[in-house]
Amino acid sequence: MNTGLGRLADEWLSLTDKSERFRFYRDAVLPDVAARLRADIEARQSEGSMRRYGSLALILGHNEIPALITALALRPASVTVFVQPRNASGAERFERTLSVHGISPRIETVPLSADDHRENVRIMRAAVSSLGPAAGAPPDVPGRRKALSAPRGLLAP
Repeated sequence: MNTGLGRLADEWLSLTDKSERFRFYRDAVLPDVAARLRADIEARQSEGSMRRYGSLALILGHNEIPALITALALRPASVTVFVQPRNASGAERFERTLSVHGISPRIETVPLSADDHRENVRIMRAAVSSLGPAAGAPPDVPGRRKALSAPRGLLAP
């Protein structure tokens, strides 16, 4: 019998509607994936090979799942979320989903321009600089490789 993540994967694959698959992943698979990553992070923190982060800064793309995995695993006290106008609903879902999972960090949503890259860089630099070096904000990797690169970047000694 298939148990755990394999069972969830089988169930997810059996869904045909894209929005159903997204909801199932967010509500059923995400907590399991985040808990596994969280356990690994806690083990590394206990052995002293990874520090605890008080702040997290991330760019929210069209899909909030990678950002949720990162936030649920790290459980920072504060999160700075950079978001373009087209992804505003994802920012609301991001905050709501964290709350559903019992995490309520202080969240600052920072709007970005839809078409001015230089302005976005300026906005992000200013926001991250205001966190200060003691905040310990790990980098978050935007784009499609985020879910694959986040564990590598976050767990590197």
